[in-house]
Amino acid sequence: MRLSELAIAAVITAGVAGASYSAVDVQGQTRAAEAVAQRADCRAVDEAILAFYAEQGRVPQQVRDIASYIRGDVSAYRISDGRAVGPGCPPRTPR
Repeated sequence: MRLSELAIAAVITAGVAGASYSAVDVQGQTRAAEAVAQRADCRAVDEAILAFYAEQGRVPQQVRDIASYIRGDVSAYRISDGRAVGPGCPPRTPR
């Protein structure tokens, strides 16, 4: 490969990379990822319930009982029979 061909290939590659990067909304994707990361998931809520139980010796009755055991937005969850109920939680089966 000649030096001129290598230079042209490098320019084309850089141009494609620049165009691809400018087409992606990096800031928008970053904001969306941060919003998702700040929400708690079902597993984290269940772990907070377990930590509360281990320390207090009783099952929490409301999500605000476990507020000091978890970080993130837990407003979409509730506690039912000692387990988290909300987005991402497995469906409850009747006893």
